[in-house]
Amino acid sequence: MPIAFIASVGGVEDILELHARGRKDFKAELADAFCRTVLGPDGLPGQNGKGRFNLSVFKDQHFRFVTDPADRVEAVQVRQLDLALRRDPWKRVSLSAAPSRGYPRPVYELLEHVTARDELALDALEVTKAKLRLVFVPDDDGRGKGLTFEVGWPDRCTLRDGRYDQVARRCLKRWGVDCA
Repeated sequence: MPIAFIASVGGVEDILELHARGRKDFKAELADAFCRTVLGPDGLPGQNGKGRFNLSVFKDQHFRFVTDPADRVEAVQVRQLDLALRRDPWKRVSLSAAPSRGYPRPVYELLEHVTARDELALDALEVTKAKLRLVFVPDDDGRGKGLTFEVGWPDRCTLRDGRYDQVARRCLKRWGVDCA
């Protein structure tokens, strides 16, 4: 099975797909050596225990998802949060809900209910994955477009390379989620 790594050279991101037999750590070392030798970056994101994505911003229910008007993003919805206990990362909580115009933050209402008990205080949880949806302003034909994607710690992302995916990538950088 191929493993895909995202490498950034001179501010341009690309994907390196590696087809090799062996353990996952061997494949990561091979991809890192390739990037350092051929492409010249300082290695792959997520190396040395650091993650590419900072998901802690999603713990703040009042976080403002500021967008560039040129990107034509009408709304940003947090549809799912996966959390793990800091003291016991094998214990996880997954919160999922479908936001709407009249009900924009149901995931955060669920988070408040879950963290109401002292043993699951917000400070004791780490966000390990977030599912987001960007809703775009309708085009001239009156049809709106939406893009749903996931980001996960340390470097998992389901975005591809399309026009709307590129907008989402810029948003992740702007919000301080993408630290690469």
